[in-house]
Amino acid sequence: MKEGSLKTEVGSISKIPNKPIWDIYSIEKYFGSEFLCEFGEVNLTKLQEWIQIRALPKNILTSHQVVKDVRLDFVVMSFTK
Repeated sequence: MKEGSLKTEVGSISKIPNKPIWDIYSIEKYFGSEFLCEFGEVNLTKLQEWIQIRALPKNILTSHQVVKDVRLDFVVMSFTK
């Protein structure tokens, strides 16, 4: 199985990497809530789904949202344009 697949007379078997499953409650218990607040990321599409099914209130986005970087562009043009 060094190359990732094993061929037999009836077919082949492939070895694929397993996707990790994160247990948020165990991570919070082991590392603390500050760790999750600092290193955790929010999936905004999932958050919108939870808001739509009314599992979370609508104002959770605005009350906990932090703007980290705002891009500002300037264009220099002549006075006639």
